[in-house]
Amino acid sequence: MLLLALFTIESGDDRTFIIELYKQYYSLLFDESYKIVKNRYDAEDVVQEFIVYICNHIVEKILFRWSVQMERSIIVKMCN
Repeated sequence: MLLLALFTIESGDDRTFIIELYKQYYSLLFDESYKIVKNRYDAEDVVQEFIVYICNHIVEKILFRWSVQMERSIIVKMCN
């Protein structure tokens, strides 16, 4: 599922950010998740779901920026 989420991110910089986030914080996220769920596989799922959530948030942010840019260009065209 994580790989699918990474493919939804078109920007190489954003994709690299997510990969680095995963590498840097996996152990911490796993340890904290494991303390809560007390099961290795469930803790891995929690970490993966969190990273997917972050990926989706980045995609939503990109789409929002794109829609704002489109609205601006339409307004500019209407005013000219």
